[in-house]
Amino acid sequence: MKRLIKVAGLVIVLLALTIAGLEMSSSYHVTKNIHEDAPVVTKLQIVIDAPIDSVWKIFADVNQWPQWQKEIPIVKLTAL
Repeated sequence: MKRLIKVAGLVIVLLALTIAGLEMSSSYHVTKNIHEDAPVVTKLQIVIDAPIDSVWKIFADVNQWPQWQKEIPIVKLTAL
């Protein structure tokens, strides 16, 4: 049993080192720009039938986002 645990631990360490090495050698650079020449570009537009003040009040209350935006489970606003 101890040998199995050691082997599993070794496999996990090797996987972690492999992933770290691949990440460090990756040529992908994160940018804030949309790559219009990307193979797939998704754009979404909606119309909200409400006064802009009401929408802005909800949107600007960042700490309450998890209540209506389930994809954002935790929010912590640290500075303005």
